[in-house]
Amino acid sequence: MRFWRPESIHYVALLVVIILFLVIHEGTHVIAAKLVGTPLTYKLHMYGVEKRFTTPIYKGVKLAFIYGVSSIVTILLGYIGFVQRGRLAKLRNGFIGVCGFWFIICFMILDPLNLSVGGLIYGGDALGIAIGLGINRHLVEATYFTIFIINMMLIMRKLLPTYKVGVKHLRKA
Repeated sequence: MRFWRPESIHYVALLVVIILFLVIHEGTHVIAAKLVGTPLTYKLHMYGVEKRFTTPIYKGVKLAFIYGVSSIVTILLGYIGFVQRGRLAKLRNGFIGVCGFWFIICFMILDPLNLSVGGLIYGGDALGIAIGLGINRHLVEATYFTIFIINMMLIMRKLLPTYKVGVKHLRKA
């Protein structure tokens, strides 16, 4: 019995990418808050991380910036990976190539899903963006849900074939 099975590489790569995603997402909140002069602290919960302001909460564009820039950064990083998908798929180092696969998926999907569906459960970043911009939360959620659907189609139509992942219902007759 081998300790390291070839398919195990996907689980390890996915874990590495999720940790990287969380560091970048939450780190961007910290950087954004510092840029507007509001340090943040965090509290860990089973469902995620709660941001706590250590000074009076800003309103308007500053609040929307603190809550929204992290999703913009992660989605843009996902798009950069998506554009480079051909190169990532051909890498000789299998682990890095698999990390590239999961990087693209996680960075294109997690924040749009979090800000569209997650907001219905726990408020989250979508609520901060909506309050900051003075708009209805559902408009933010609908926008991110649209991004989620578009990104899912890009992944199914372009990324999966690049990595030679078969999806039967997408094949042309």
